[in-house]
Amino acid sequence: MLIGGVFGLLKPNSRSEAAKWGGKFSLLLGGVIILFVWSQITLSLFNLLSWVFSGWLAALIGYEIVSRVHSGFDGKCFPFSPTAKLIPWHMQAAAPERAATSQFPGFDGLRLGAAVAVLHCHAFVIAESSRHTSGWLAGYSGDYGVYAFFIISGFLLQRSLSLNLDLIQFTINRTLRLLPGFVFCILITTFVFGTIVSTLKTNEYLFQSLTYEYVRESVTCLCDGWQTPFALNTDPYLMYTKNASLWTLSYEVRCYLFLLLIWAVFRDKTIVVLFAVGGATLLLLVPSANKATLDLSYTLMPFVGGMLMYWFHERFGTSILMGAACAGVMIVAVFADVQLFVDVQLFAFAIAGAYLLVLLAQYSNPLSHFAARWGDLSYGVYLFGWPIQMLLKPFMKTGSGWELLAYSLPASMAVAGVSWWFVERPSLKAKGLLKNSKAMLISAQSALTNRWPVHPPHAPSTGSAATASRMGVNAFE
Repeated sequence: MLIGGVFGLLKPNSRSEAAKWGGKFSLLLGGVIILFVWSQITLSLFNLLSWVFSGWLAALIGYEIVSRVHSGFDGKCFPFSPTAKLIPWHMQAAAPERAATSQFPGFDGLRLGAAVAVLHCHAFVIAESSRHTSGWLAGYSGDYGVYAFFIISGFLLQRSLSLNLDLIQFTINRTLRLLPGFVFCILITTFVFGTIVSTLKTNEYLFQSLTYEYVRESVTCLCDGWQTPFALNTDPYLMYTKNASLWTLSYEVRCYLFLLLIWAVFRDKTIVVLFAVGGATLLLLVPSANKATLDLSYTLMPFVGGMLMYWFHERFGTSILMGAACAGVMIVAVFADVQLFVDVQLFAFAIAGAYLLVLLAQYSNPLSHFAARWGDLSYGVYLFGWPIQMLLKPFMKTGSGWELLAYSLPASMAVAGVSWWFVERPSLKAKGLLKNSKAMLISAQSALTNRWPVHPPHAPSTGSAATASRMGVNAFE
C-alpha cells in the first residue's frame, strides 16, 4: 500500500487526478495502519515516529534538491511542493512571521503569560507537593498554560504553511526554534545545576557515565531522561524528576509531524483542517486510538483548535461580543467540572479558548511590550522554571507556593534571557543564512541556464525569433 501510494504520487507520466488522489489516500492510510500496528505490538510509537520522521525528512530534502535542480527550480517535479514557481527568496519566507507579528502583536505576551501560568502551577507542586491544595487557580493554571501554548502553535503554524507551503523550510524553522533552547537547558541543568547539588565530587560527577547517559537520553527522546545522575530535591515524591516541563516537547513534535503529513498529502488548507479535526475527534472519542498514540489527544486537540481558528479567522474574523461568549463557555466548563465521554474542559478550551486567544492576540498587552523590549523569554521560562524552583525550595521560609513563585519568577526570567539572547535568537538567525544559500543556488542555476539553455523537445527548428521566444527558446544562442 505504501509503495503503491508513493508510486502514484511520484510517477511522472500519471496525469489522472483520480490516480493522484488514490496514491495520496493509499500513502496516508498505509502509514496510519503501520504506525497503529507497531504501537500495539511495542507501545513505542514515539520512537517509531522519530525514525519515520527522520527518514521521511531526509528523503524529502534529497528529492527536493534533485527535483529543483533538474527542473530549473520551478518546483513542478516535486509532488509535495506548490505547483507555482518558486518565489524569489527576497520576497518570501520571513513574510509570514513579520505579518504574524504585525497583525497579532499580542501573541508574544500571551505565550509569556502561559509560561508564567505553568510556573505558577509547578510552584505549588514543588512547595506543597500538590497543586490542588490552594484552590482552582493553582490546580488548573498549568493545564491551561499548556493548552494555550499548543493553540498558539497550531494557529501560527497553520498560517505559516497556508502562506508559504515550503515543507523543508518549515521543518528547518521548527528545528531551529525547538532544539537549541532545549539542548541548552539540558546542558545547564546537567553540568551546572547537577554539579551544584550532586553529593559526588565535581570531577567524579563530571566523569561518571551516568551524567552523559542522562544528556543522551534526554536529547534522544526530547524529554526528561530516565537516568538520575543528580537529585535537585530530597523530596522522595520529586527527587527523580529533573524537569517535569519537558514532556510536552515530544508531543509538540508529534503535532508537527501530524501537520506536515496532512499538508504533504492534501495541500489544501480547508481539507487539511477538516482532516485534522476528524483525526483529533477520533482520538478524543476512541480510547484505544488515543492509547495507541500515547494520549496524544491531550495536546493534539488544542493544537487542532488553533488550526481551526486560523481557518475561521481568515473567513469570519473575530468580535468582542463573540469573545465574551467564549469566555462564558470556558467558565461554565471549568466550574461545572463535568466528565462525559470527552474531557469537557479540554474540548471547551480547544474551541472557545482558541477564539479568545486569537481575539486577544490582535491587541498589544503589557507582556507583549515586555517581550518586544527584552526578547521572547516564554520558551526559556517554560524550560528552566522547574529546575530553578527545585533548587530554590530549600531556601524557602514558609513553604508556600506563592513564595516559591516569587523567588523563582525573576530567576527564571534571568536565565531565560541568557537562553534567548545567546542561544535561541542566534539560532533563529540561521534561517536567514539558509535563505541566502537558497538564493545563491537559484542564481547559480539561472546563470547556468542562461549560458547553456535547455531547449524543449519540440522546439521549432525554423521560424522567427519572436515565435521561438514565445515558446521559451533563446533564438540568439
